[in-house]
Amino acid sequence: MPLPLVKGVRKDVPPDTSSFESRLALLAPTDLATLRESGLTDATIVEHQFRTVTPYGGALEIPYFDRFGNRIDYSRWRPHVPKPNAEGNIAKYVAKRGSQTRVFVPKPSSRSMAAPFVSLFVTEGEKKACALAQDGAHVVVSIPGVWNGCKKGKEELIDDLRELVSPGLPIYIVFDFDPKPETRAKVDAAKRRLARAFVAAGAGAVLSVNLPPASDGGKQGVDDFLVDHGPEAFERLVADATPVDTSEPEPDGKSSRRAGNDFVRRLGLGPLVELWLDENNDAFATVMLDGRLEHWQIDKRNRPFRNWLSLAFYDMYGEVLTASQLSDYASLLCGLAMQRRKVYPVHLRTAAHDGVLYLDLCNANREVVAVTSEGYSVLSACPVKFRRTRAMLELPRPVPTARSVRELLRPFLNIRPEQEPLLIAFVTAAMRPVGPYPIPKLQGEQGVGKTTLARMLRALIDPNAAPLRVRPQSERDLMIMSHNAWMLGFDNLSAMLDWMSDALCVLSTGGAFSSRELYSNNEEVIFKRQCPVLVTSIGEVGTNSDLLDRCLIFELQPIPEEERQTDKKFWANFEAVRAEIFGAILDVIVAGMRRLPEIEQRQSRDLSRMADFCQWGAAIEEAIGLDPGDFAAAYRDNRELATATALEGSPIVAPLLRMLRVTPLIELSASDLLDELNSSDSSCRMIPGWPKKPQLLSGILNRIAPNLRQIGVTATPCTIGSGNAKRKVWRIESSLPAEPKIVPIPAAAGPKSAFAARMEAKAGRLPNAG
Repeated sequence: MPLPLVKGVRKDVPPDTSSFESRLALLAPTDLATLRESGLTDATIVEHQFRTVTPYGGALEIPYFDRFGNRIDYSRWRPHVPKPNAEGNIAKYVAKRGSQTRVFVPKPSSRSMAAPFVSLFVTEGEKKACALAQDGAHVVVSIPGVWNGCKKGKEELIDDLRELVSPGLPIYIVFDFDPKPETRAKVDAAKRRLARAFVAAGAGAVLSVNLPPASDGGKQGVDDFLVDHGPEAFERLVADATPVDTSEPEPDGKSSRRAGNDFVRRLGLGPLVELWLDENNDAFATVMLDGRLEHWQIDKRNRPFRNWLSLAFYDMYGEVLTASQLSDYASLLCGLAMQRRKVYPVHLRTAAHDGVLYLDLCNANREVVAVTSEGYSVLSACPVKFRRTRAMLELPRPVPTARSVRELLRPFLNIRPEQEPLLIAFVTAAMRPVGPYPIPKLQGEQGVGKTTLARMLRALIDPNAAPLRVRPQSERDLMIMSHNAWMLGFDNLSAMLDWMSDALCVLSTGGAFSSRELYSNNEEVIFKRQCPVLVTSIGEVGTNSDLLDRCLIFELQPIPEEERQTDKKFWANFEAVRAEIFGAILDVIVAGMRRLPEIEQRQSRDLSRMADFCQWGAAIEEAIGLDPGDFAAAYRDNRELATATALEGSPIVAPLLRMLRVTPLIELSASDLLDELNSSDSSCRMIPGWPKKPQLLSGILNRIAPNLRQIGVTATPCTIGSGNAKRKVWRIESSLPAEPKIVPIPAAAGPKSAFAARMEAKAGRLPNAG
């Protein structure tokens, strides 16, 4: 409990104040701690007669001394509970109203002033001056605020400062660093005003000792710097001191342009903003905003950056940027970023760095989840640079759970139990920054919850204001979508053109799109992307073999009428456990990261196009309650279904298999083969997608050759003959029985595989809320 104060001093202090301990006893514990935290020794505290007094509801009194070390009739006080001043601002320090502004001279500096001194250091506070002066290395004085070194309304030194200036005396200004751009602009203006007044009084060079930000990016004074870094580090700052601009203010007609140029220069070179390039040479700025780092592309069309730049300029100079000025300043910042040549990768939602997986929660605090093979944690600082787009939404903070992810997800799923491992493997893989990523195809009759499941997957992986989109109209539209979201979802597709099927394949396994830059003749925009995608449809769409080889096909089951529920109830139930599901998903990722190196070292005999995904699935088997080999069985069943879909969707398969029943070995050119197929059944030409030219037939055969091999038919392009008789033919050989099944029976309609039966039995032992 603080001791009572009366008549200006603590009443428990004995009358004899000559001893060292009794002088320290004049200070309340909080005031003594404040002075010590600024690096002041007890000897410095006693020598300067700091004490705690009763005015202002209790305050630290700071007595003033002149250049000869004599006590003068002037003090400042630091109230324990600061109150608003006449202007409504909170005043940390107060002085007697109407008193003349004085200069604080620390005792060591007054002793040094007895002889000629070679330089003068000016700070903006008494504690800072004492901290810098107490080792006797420099002659230091302080003024009570950056604007208070000059007489009010004039560029003329106050009397105490003018008396200290000798002709040619170097002046070092040591003002605090402040992270706020508007505050720094005002401090710089005060520094220039004070420097001009020193020069007018006959001083020599006026230099600025530029303090860096604190370790957390915040404000820092010279006392804090000395405590954290020591005198030697300060001497290095003195050696790097920069001359203060003492040129006169420009006429009103040029002030706006000058302010703007100074503003851009400070943003580009100051510690508030880091300018850098991404791997595509696009310029970015890292901005400290409300104590957190934001990473924005420097573009006048980028709304967050544009708004911040305009507001920062207005706060500094009280002027509004025109569209032309905004464009000019953005261009200059881009140039400064190019000049600095700092290149960093920029990420969307997920990133990997030094063996750690980072997931951007996209919340207001800029928190990320860091995941390793040992566990996960939520961090407020991240070593990688995430960008955010306007439609991105927040992921919940994960909640640790003892329940498995399958137990938590099952009440919200409408897929067969044997397909659950594939779905969980996709969700966990989609949170990793490197693919390839399989493409879930959610299909089934209307009313089975395809859209709901797609929205739920999007909410778990990459929440978005528009989680599902309609089919894009062009490849350029798809590029823009993929640039602005980590994951894409397309709902209720009734058809899929070849260009979109090919583009989804590129996004799945990684590749680049290019387009002409708008308003240019020969500039190219390149989008390099690899990201998760999912689609929903009622019927079979996207039957191209290339696409199906990347797909996970989920046949959703009809929902009994008694088990249906409203959207409101479903989403309320889901949101109640969403954070817990996220925590369970992260547990699976942790286990997968721990086991993946072991899986990768194994030599697999069956490396499909999605081999990396299969390895990941094997790595998480144990974490999701599977036996070794279960994931491979689930994926094998899916590939059989994909093969069936690809063959069923190809217009030439049925006629070709009819030919092979009669002739198990065919060696024909594409032109002759097309003639044979056309002549075998005249109605073939009416089938949608039927090839009209031999080149188109060759393209179809190339696409479905892997699927044909799955049912015992090999189709290989080769060359026969020699010289002028050399020609290119298709060699198609069948090992099918006389009455082959053109398409395998889908698992949903026919006998279940051994794996499917085992998974269904396991599912009966798991909780299910229906």
